[in-house]
Amino acid sequence: MLPAIGFTAERGTTTIMTYPTRRFSLFTALVLLAATGRAAAQDPLVDQMKSPEISARQRATMEAEVSLRVKRLKDAGTNADLRDEAKSRILRTATVEGATKAALDVYAEICANELTSLITGDTFETASEGVLILMELDNPATTDALIEGLGSKHAGVRLMAARAIQKLHAKLGNRSRAVLRALGRAGARESDEFVLRVIYQAIDFKADVRNFKAGDAAEALAMVLEARAAQLSGGSRDETRDEVGVEAAARCYEDASAGDKARLIGAVAIILESALSRYFDPDTAPEFLATLSRYIARIEEVIVDMAKASGVNLSCDRLKLNPRATDKKKQQADSEKVLDCIRRALAGDPWKIG
Repeated sequence: MLPAIGFTAERGTTTIMTYPTRRFSLFTALVLLAATGRAAAQDPLVDQMKSPEISARQRATMEAEVSLRVKRLKDAGTNADLRDEAKSRILRTATVEGATKAALDVYAEICANELTSLITGDTFETASEGVLILMELDNPATTDALIEGLGSKHAGVRLMAARAIQKLHAKLGNRSRAVLRALGRAGARESDEFVLRVIYQAIDFKADVRNFKAGDAAEALAMVLEARAAQLSGGSRDETRDEVGVEAAARCYEDASAGDKARLIGAVAIILESALSRYFDPDTAPEFLATLSRYIARIEEVIVDMAKASGVNLSCDRLKLNPRATDKKKQQADSEKVLDCIRRALAGDPWKIG
């Protein structure tokens, strides 16, 4: 064994260093560790992701690999560090440099298929991670899994699924009809205020997509607003949760079928009636009256605009609410007259709401 030669500065003399083997071993270990890290970082699906077309064999390879990655995520359970690692393994493939659209579409579809059982599962942590992965993939091939997420037992998962769908608005194309029907069903049964607001936004394609023909969106909104109108008629006191839905209905009304126009304006009129009932309820907090009166004014404006879009100029007086007034009896009597006028108008052409 050859000794290493060194120099001792303080004495200026040459000395013998006696541990060359230890230094060599450390260097070798570092080289091996770096090589191992490069191998771990190398995604086994790189070749498939760069392919212009995905063959059946390539798809099978992708399915097998994704299945293993999703299993790691499932097994991670409530362990945040392990979930992050598993999530990173799934998402990194979508960032491969030179990945083709065909490969990205197939990969997103496979991920969605594998993640569906997690998204609809009982464990919130893994279910929410599943939806977040699909949101990051940002691919219309994930919509079926996101629709399944709308039925999750966890409000947070439902909210994220609706938000992920909203993010995909401009990319859905022909898939939008099926997505809107699913959103309509989900919104009609939704009990959580915050989830409902996001579902309304997810239905409102017209807010995000230029020149979107919103007939299907109008049908979905009618389904949700009718369900909400029934709840309000039954005594529910949460009218303001439909503010986003009323605005969406205003945007979609002109594109709606004749039947859906009647459903929309009829449901919005019931929301107006319920909001007025709450306004005049002596149990309503005085500090809430100003907010409620602005909301009521906006609903009334939407009804007037919907009527104009149907070729009808409502001859009804406008509501005049004064939250600061101490005696609201005259306001209430005048408001009831306005409501009666609106009801009579909606009972006639073109809506014929009985």
